[in-house]
Amino acid sequence: MILLFCIDILIYILIGSLRFQTVKLAILGCGFLGKQILIQAKAQYPKESLLASITEQRAERFNEIKALGGTPIQFYLDGTDRHITESQLRKKYIATPSQRSFLTSDAYVIAIPPRRQLGAITDRYPNEMALWLRLLALAHLPLPASEVLNNSNNSKRTIKRIVFISSTSVYADRPLPNGRKMGRSAVVDENDMLEPVSIAGKTLRKIEIMLQTWSSANPDFQVSLLRLGGLVGKGRHPYRFFKSKDALLVKSLDLPTNLIHVKDAAALALKIISTNPFPKDETFNGVVSTHPSRYTLYKKIISKDSLFEAKLENQSPSLRKGKIVDNQKVKDVLNYTFYYDDIRTWAEESWDETS
Repeated sequence: MILLFCIDILIYILIGSLRFQTVKLAILGCGFLGKQILIQAKAQYPKESLLASITEQRAERFNEIKALGGTPIQFYLDGTDRHITESQLRKKYIATPSQRSFLTSDAYVIAIPPRRQLGAITDRYPNEMALWLRLLALAHLPLPASEVLNNSNNSKRTIKRIVFISSTSVYADRPLPNGRKMGRSAVVDENDMLEPVSIAGKTLRKIEIMLQTWSSANPDFQVSLLRLGGLVGKGRHPYRFFKSKDALLVKSLDLPTNLIHVKDAAALALKIISTNPFPKDETFNGVVSTHPSRYTLYKKIISKDSLFEAKLENQSPSLRKGKIVDNQKVKDVLNYTFYYDDIRTWAEESWDETS
């Protein structure tokens, strides 16, 4: 069973250059990234245009959600329900006004990463996503005649926008040249053939294909993919990760990094959602332009700690396979400018986790 943290947000999106339209945006996954999307949406758009509805299992987080402008509700998905009847689905998932309001939004950001457990990644996560897509299609259908009189929120048929947060793990690693220079042969972009190696990468690629196939069969929904690198930000500094482990177990320090600050990740998701015309069937890489090796990044930010520096110096060389994920498309197509495009500067300035 999966908990969906969802945020229904009313935002103004520019239509052409003449007028604004109020749009309801639902964010699935109000964790590190989802909460940041809410924060930036509130800062980016007028207060009167922002209305948030968030599902949360833990009651102790309700006050935090309310402080961010959200109204906490509960919404769960059980992947084993993907094959039950439409009537059963309506009774369980589309029965209340809050459930139906959430499911009949105009745009969605799916930011739920697969769990790390093997069974959860390979089986449960795809089943939950399949159920979610079935619920979306069902909720946007006209209500049965017997229910119309009892429900004033019978959804109008308009094009719905979906951004799925995927990962750069769908790209395969490549052989790297000798020495510390990475070389162009290690660069991958949105047009490269996908050969994921990790279980998570294979599962995310499966979900990408599922969404694209489903969208083709349901033309009222349009999908874009945002493949993010490793998320960093306050509370997720590489230095903290490094210090939490035995330094001698940190491997492949000579490989390039593909990172993105959570503020840029959230801004990119909002940028895609608000772009007109919506970039249907497009894929974007969300990483910064700088790709320092792990060695360079760690050495730069922990140079004050001689113990860790010595352990870095003594690491064994890796097998020299990795990748550099290209981000030129978000600059060209979305005209996006990064807040933290040089991750080395951010990492050095915020190594004490004040940023």
